[in-house]
Amino acid sequence: MIQFRDFLNDEELLQLQSLMDDVNAYDSTSYSLPGDADLYWLYMEPSKEAADKMELTAVLCVYHMGDMRNDREIDELLCFTRPAFRNAGRCRALFACAHALLRPCLRFCVQETDVCRSFLRKTGAVFAYEEQIMELALASGKNTASCTASEAHSEKKSAAANAAAPVSVSVSCSDSDAPVFEEDGELIRVSSRFGECSLYPQGSRCYLFGVLVYRRFRGQGRGTSLLKNVLGKLREDGFHTVYLEVSSANLPAVRLYRKLGFQITERIACYYKD
Repeated sequence: MIQFRDFLNDEELLQLQSLMDDVNAYDSTSYSLPGDADLYWLYMEPSKEAADKMELTAVLCVYHMGDMRNDREIDELLCFTRPAFRNAGRCRALFACAHALLRPCLRFCVQETDVCRSFLRKTGAVFAYEEQIMELALASGKNTASCTASEAHSEKKSAAANAAAPVSVSVSCSDSDAPVFEEDGELIRVSSRFGECSLYPQGSRCYLFGVLVYRRFRGQGRGTSLLKNVLGKLREDGFHTVYLEVSSANLPAVRLYRKLGFQITERIACYYKD
């Protein structure tokens, strides 16, 4: 039985967590709980342990991303099946049910496994690029938990969804080259005359995104200078770890982050179906 939800209740979230635990253990992946999706299609079946109970055996999660590809809005999809119930078409059935309600451009961002590649081929999705999760420990000698690819990607979605009018300026300098840090809802916007970026604090960790060096200042070391200022401020404020997500095709950015000490911790393959 396939059921549609635009949110999950506590019992459904528990079942989803159980399914994700099974998937991660079997596939050696590190997906986090996709409890913040916009839409869900659930494949529910009678439980073998209790005849009066339904068990979640597969799920399709949909995120309305808000970004565009070829002037079309993108939906991002995640689909999982419990290992004991695979190779019976459950994910394909969920995708068929959801297809009429999805946006015309679909993106799948996955930690690649054989079963995942097989499903994507059957949907007609085509590999586009690889995202790299890169991480930097700010506090030397301190043990900090690494952020998984799924967690970082999930927080990228959350960061993109958080926007509000700037409410206060936390740092301002008389030096015109120094960046200014502005609170913007849950985010921190960083700007200078050379470029900009954004920060999404998460406890002792901070997610860095939206790094941009203005065109006329590129190739002058301005990106390095901006990020050194940002990392110094985060270190002063007591953050232990900063991490980001970058396309492997963006070689200048990858080189910049490596020069600053960032290391690749996870890789995410991105597929599109237009």
